[in-house]
Amino acid sequence: MNPAFKKSPLGRGIDVLIPRAQTREGLGVAQIAITDIRPNPRQPRSDFDDEALAALTESIRNKGVLHPLVAYRTAEGGCMLISGERRLRASGLAGLRKVPVLIVEEPSDNNKLELALIENTQRDDLKPLELAKAYSALIAEFGYTHEAIASIAGKARSTVTNTLRLLELDRRVADALEKKQIDQGHARVFLTLSQENIGKLLAAVLAKNLSVRATEAMAKTMTSPKKAKKVLSPDEIALEKEFEEYSGLHVSLRKKSRGGGVIELHFRNIDELDTIINKIRGR
Repeated sequence: MNPAFKKSPLGRGIDVLIPRAQTREGLGVAQIAITDIRPNPRQPRSDFDDEALAALTESIRNKGVLHPLVAYRTAEGGCMLISGERRLRASGLAGLRKVPVLIVEEPSDNNKLELALIENTQRDDLKPLELAKAYSALIAEFGYTHEAIASIAGKARSTVTNTLRLLELDRRVADALEKKQIDQGHARVFLTLSQENIGKLLAAVLAKNLSVRATEAMAKTMTSPKKAKKVLSPDEIALEKEFEEYSGLHVSLRKKSRGGGVIELHFRNIDELDTIINKIRGR
C-alpha cells in the first residue's frame, strides 16, 4: 500500500468535517438513551447482515460498546446519529438502554451526508454495490476525485475506479453480486459482454460455480468469434457439473462446430489421474 495512505487514513474525514469544540457545554461523550437516538436518514448502507449483526450484538453484550457513536442534538430533542448505526442496532438487541455517544456540534446539511458516506467508505463490511454508490455520491454531490476517495478509504486509486465500475453492471449480474453468488472479480468480467452473452455466462458461472479465471476464459471465447467455442446448453452444463462431482476433478466439455465434442479432465497429480482411471474401469 502506498505509504501516503497510512499517514492520514481519515483524509477529509470526521476529524475535519465534524466541529468538535468539546470544551463547550453539552458537547463531549455522554451516555444517551437508545430511544433518544435517531438513525441518519442519509445512511448509505441499505442492508445490515444478520450474522454480522448477531456477532456484534454478542460482543457488546459481553464487553459493552468499546467505541462511542457520533451524533448531534436536534432542535426537536434527542440526537441524530452521524456514525455508528450498526453499534446502535446491536446495542438495542443486546438489551442496553443507554450507549456512549460523542455529542458534537450539528454539521452543515452538506456535511451530514458527506460524513455518513466517509464513515462508510472506511468500513470493510459494506456490500460492493453499497460502497460503489457511496463513492458515486461523494463524486456527484461533493466533487471528490477518485484519488481523494482512495486517500479517505485507505485504498489504491485503481480499487476505487474498479468499484465504481460495478454501477454499470447488468441488473442480473448486480443481483447475483448482491446475493453473494459471485464476487467482484466475476462481476467485472461481465462489463464488456453483450446482453445475450451476459445471460449465457451468468448461467454457466452459477451452475458450475466457476472461478474468476474460468469465467474470464469463457468470456474471452464469447468476445473472440474466430476462436470462440460453442456455448454449452443448460443440459450440457448440468452434465458437465455432474461429471465433475463424480470424478472429483475439474471437467471441461467442449463442443465441435460439426457435432460431437471433447471432454477434458484436469488433474493436479498422478494420484488424481489414477483415481479417475479406476472409476472408469469400475474399480
